Amino acid sequence: MHFLMEHPWQCGDKDCAAPGGWHKSIWDANHEVEDAEDFPYLCSDFADGDWEPCTEEDMPTHEENIEAWREYFMWAAESGEDPLEEFFLIKYAEQRTEDWRLNFRDTGERIEVYGGLRDVGHYSPLPDDVLAWACAEREEDTGMYVLDPSLFEHPLTLGHLRFLAEDNDPNVQECFLEDNAHLVIVVSIDVRHDRDPEEIQAEIRAKAEKSILDLEA
Repeated sequence: MHFLMEHPWQCGDKDCAAPGGWHKSIWDANHEVEDAEDFPYLCSDFADGDWEPCTEEDMPTHEENIEAWREYFMWAAESGEDPLEEFFLIKYAEQRTEDWRLNFRDTGERIEVYGGLRDVGHYSPLPDDVLAWACAEREEDTGMYVLDPSLFEHPLTLGHLRFLAEDNDPNVQECFLEDNAHLVIVVSIDVRHDRDPEEIQAEIRAKAEKSILDLEA
């Protein structure tokens, strides 16, 4: 959506959760007929949709807005952070398709889940995307991964799980019962991996420095 102005500002509150205390206000024309004559503009101080009617005197001038953006870009170039998300083309994470070998063990009271990357050959912590595929959750007190029964209408057996996996997911490569208490599923899952923070900061600094030059052009 296009607004008349987007204006960065710092609140100066040392306890502010926003990095650097940076926020962005947005300004637009007041389309409400009843008060548009006295208040021709609307402002949302935190760009959260909470609009307040304003006069022309309340609105930053073009020069003030340019200087505010210059200060923000200089801060971003120094800190490597972008709390206003101006550099939206930067990827903070990457998604990779990985083959996971998952083991489901029926203890009689619950179904536990453990596994690892198929090519690695040892167990590892399960990423959120893998847990979501397996309909599992991590127990805080034990650290074990267990099937979340609230996601299913009826109590599940390993046989039910095998049927669901084989018949409903084309990404399942292998699915077999090792015995009555163990089900093995090998499946391709898209897994999110956060990028190296130093790489992200370097990209932010480079884009911020370019933005400063663009303002001066």
